[in-house]
Amino acid sequence: MIEKSLLQHLLDDTELTTFLGGNKIYFQRVPTGTEMPWVVFSVAPGGVRERISLKYIDAQDIISFEIEHPQMVAGREIAEKVLRRVENFRGDLSDDSDIHITCSTIRSLDGAFASYRYLFNAYVRYKEVIQFPSS
Repeated sequence: MIEKSLLQHLLDDTELTTFLGGNKIYFQRVPTGTEMPWVVFSVAPGGVRERISLKYIDAQDIISFEIEHPQMVAGREIAEKVLRRVENFRGDLSDDSDIHITCSTIRSLDGAFASYRYLFNAYVRYKEVIQFPSS
């Protein structure tokens, strides 16, 4: 499960979690009452899967990252740290193998409550073991 693998990979970066003021990295939604800054990511629709052998499927997903911070420079620094943590990663993570990640540039939008929102996409390619339905 690529979401679990990426979440654990980001949480393992103590410099990043220190900069965020805790383990404030979330999949899809930020819990109510959480104070900025935070990182949230989600899997965009439209991923592709292709059988590459008798045992494996080559999967490709686009992961959208959003970093929200009340300060412009600090928010951009966190976005850079997240991007550097995942960009050009090649290897295995907890639940997925043969992962290769490339990233887009970092973009910015006006965030909620006068905050700064930084976004980028990660293009993730990885192998999955083929699962067959039970008969």
